[in-house]
Amino acid sequence: MQELIGEHDPAFRIQVSEHIIGHGPEFFQQAEELELEGIVSKLADSRYRSGYSTSCLKTKAFTEDHFIIVGMEQGPGPTTALCARETPHGLEYVGGAMLTLTATERDRFWAAAEKLERSSPPVKTEKRKAARWLEPKLQARVRHLRGEEKLRHATVMELL
Repeated sequence: MQELIGEHDPAFRIQVSEHIIGHGPEFFQQAEELELEGIVSKLADSRYRSGYSTSCLKTKAFTEDHFIIVGMEQGPGPTTALCARETPHGLEYVGGAMLTLTATERDRFWAAAEKLERSSPPVKTEKRKAARWLEPKLQARVRHLRGEEKLRHATVMELL
């Protein structure tokens, strides 16, 4: 594979890593310690195929951080909280996280959102037609995929 991709370039979208046979749990623990996104496991005698396969499994590593909820979007599925982080230059939009709160926490969220609603976004973000913007005062603990600048596979765990 290395011959096809060339020398290691951290900016290149495709990265090659050595294959390891066996010791999956220990290997995943090492990936977590290195703060990697996760590992991919494949049955040794199977071929790689793009898309869903029962012979290939991606085990994702998650982390948790605190973010400020600056808006929300409601759709046919769960409500998405639009999140930002504090930086030395002000708030920076980082993406959406599904609300996965208990009924009590959800009621608390909606009561706070009603009081904090505003007409424009408090941060620079991509265009979001269905967003309802909030004053940046509501904080949450968010679980998300490790290794990314923007939130991926994120869920709001609790309000702070």
